[in-house]
Amino acid sequence: MFKVINSFYASTYDSPSFFNSNVVSQGFFWERVKVIKRKNNWSFIRQSDNYESWINNFYLVDDLSVNSEYEFIVIKDKLIKINQNISNNKRIMNFLSYGTKIPLFKSKNYSKDPLKNLFYIDYEKINFESINNQKIRNYTIHLNAKLRTKVLKAAFMMLGVSYLWGGKTAFGFDCSGFVQTIYNTEIGVNLPRDSIDQFNYVEEISKSELEIADLIFFKQEGVVVHVGIYVGGEKIIHCSGRVKVDSINKNDLDYNIVFNGLEIFYGKI
Repeated sequence: MFKVINSFYASTYDSPSFFNSNVVSQGFFWERVKVIKRKNNWSFIRQSDNYESWINNFYLVDDLSVNSEYEFIVIKDKLIKINQNISNNKRIMNFLSYGTKIPLFKSKNYSKDPLKNLFYIDYEKINFESINNQKIRNYTIHLNAKLRTKVLKAAFMMLGVSYLWGGKTAFGFDCSGFVQTIYNTEIGVNLPRDSIDQFNYVEEISKSELEIADLIFFKQEGVVVHVGIYVGGEKIIHCSGRVKVDSINKNDLDYNIVFNGLEIFYGKI
């Protein structure tokens, strides 16, 4: 059984409880998820990145966008406005994050759109890309200079976004959620959710082989604990406290002392 998330984002948990569990990830608005099992008011779901966790049923609705009248687009702005119907034709203004994939009614006659009573977006005022032109890849690809620049441009747009454990939206990122969302949105690479799995996904390279938009991993006692995106000049953009640029060279003034004692590894998508 499949459902979609009907909230601007929804946190997911390691057990079916708000109070006795930990946030482990997030789901995007209108993200299609597979319900594996249910317990009370909770569902154990598998997301498009194959990550499995618990979500409260409050956030799930039936998917009304599975027919051919829709094409899916991915939001390329940091945040966009959305008017969402909550009940009795009462609408509230909300925001959707960069990376959100939503259905766009193909016909210009929006009055026939089955989703018109759930949400409304002024598509003429937002920056988006058709997913029909973006193949989601579960394997490594060659990144040319254009794609690498595209990745960095999107990453720099997120400067200042706060750190949020389990976060993968522009409302707040953790380190691996930041990397995953940027790569998935810009070039359709379906990176794993956690940094340790991202490390196992990429091809390990030497420092001399580094190019912009490659990934930098940090290990503590042999375990991957952090990841960032290489921007050149021995600097990375990453989420640590907030999305920012830091040097990995101890001699630089903008070296981040949190890297002290960590082993550094390099990976290519």
